[in-house]
Amino acid sequence: MDGHGTPESRFFPVVVAFFPLSAALAVAAVRRPLLAPAAAVALGLAAAAYGLQARRSRRELAVLGTVTPLYALGHGLGMWRGAVELLRGTAAP
Repeated sequence: MDGHGTPESRFFPVVVAFFPLSAALAVAAVRRPLLAPAAAVALGLAAAAYGLQARRSRRELAVLGTVTPLYALGHGLGMWRGAVELLRGTAAP
């Protein structure tokens, strides 16, 4: 959890919210398969909009829009794996 899985972390509420929200999104994506690509596009557009507000170059906006959904998927899967390992008692110290 990168040290954010404790109440002392300012990101703790986000970590706690991640699990039920991502589980709900996964269930919704299974029930409505077109939701996953739409969510990825929306996430990429949101990241690009943030980059636009931060006055990033066109190239940086394209990278943000493309890479953010991929990063979010990988990071989210890693968070779920870490949670499962913690619950199993197999997580590295």
